[in-house]
Amino acid sequence: MGTYILAGAILLFGFQIPRLESAAPDQYGLIVVAGRPAELFHLRQGDTLPEVLPEHVPSSVREATARAAGMGHYDTTCSRFFDAKTEYVVLLRGACRKGVEVDDGEGLAAFTRTGMSVANTIPALTAKLYLDLQPSERLSRN
Repeated sequence: MGTYILAGAILLFGFQIPRLESAAPDQYGLIVVAGRPAELFHLRQGDTLPEVLPEHVPSSVREATARAAGMGHYDTTCSRFFDAKTEYVVLLRGACRKGVEVDDGEGLAAFTRTGMSVANTIPALTAKLYLDLQPSERLSRN
């Protein structure tokens, strides 16, 4: 019986638990899109999109985001970018100070890789924009 215990211990010791791969250095959050935005932006309900640092987003997309943010009275320093492979989905925020509710003044926009708008910006008041957002709060990058 002692031999079996020892053999079991050796097998357990040699077994490695798979590690979750950490996100790429330029990806550090995620959004799971909901019904209306998924439909308008040509995505599927429940698609999970990784967040991308603004410096890894083409300047044409950042410029289009700034224009959309300005037209919708969003704070341009609070925009968050999510990679949908053929386009970027952008979460627009009214403010990103600590303690500001995530739902306060947010909208969702999508732009092709060249900065062309995929559909009109969706303000938060018209529909639930996402099923999940992680992290739920991100402060200004300035």
